[in-house]
Amino acid sequence: MSDKPTGDLIAVLIIAPLLTICCLGPIVFASFAAGIFSWIGGIDPLRILLVMALVAIGAFYLLRWRKNYRRDISTKKENSDE
Repeated sequence: MSDKPTGDLIAVLIIAPLLTICCLGPIVFASFAAGIFSWIGGIDPLRILLVMALVAIGAFYLLRWRKNYRRDISTKKENSDE
């Protein structure tokens, strides 16, 4: 029996990309879409990176706001049922 920690490393190498895609998927998609539309619009590369960063930040906060809003609504529903 080997005491090498390769099993944990292999699990991390398989699970980490899946976790990244699932958790950050909407943010990455919005950022790439903004970059593509900026590129088609003829914006220079530095501004494309700025647009992509701003869209990613905006998408992140929009998703956080939506999650918190839904949680607040469900909390209010539970409290009104009592």
